[in-house]
Amino acid sequence: MKDFVKLESTRDLEAFHKRYIFYDGLVKNIHYSMADNFLVLTFECRDSQEQWLLLTVLINGVNVVRFLENHRNQQIISTGLRIIKIKNTGYLLTLDDESIEDPYTLQKEGYFVVVGDKISYHENYHY
Repeated sequence: MKDFVKLESTRDLEAFHKRYIFYDGLVKNIHYSMADNFLVLTFECRDSQEQWLLLTVLINGVNVVRFLENHRNQQIISTGLRIIKIKNTGYLLTLDDESIEDPYTLQKEGYFVVVGDKISYHENYHY
């Protein structure tokens, strides 16, 4: 998709994690296309300058989707969003707390986990 920035390196991931603040943000929308094998997440969050924005994250080549309700309001983000590079298989995106670091354990035990081949994002300050 045009205007989407691809996360392709460890440096890209580090810059992404430093730029966006997800605590007290909102999960606005989740769209999963099984036919086209992609998932789009839209978040209302802040940047490192504390300005609010809509951040859209696109995950292509999705092979794991795990969203479990655990009797809390999952619309309000109470942890950081983490994107983890998995050796030779793509990326894992999670909103689970940092008590589980292993990507393979997260895939089996996490509450909010998406795994795919490629990941990119787009920000919108005027929404």
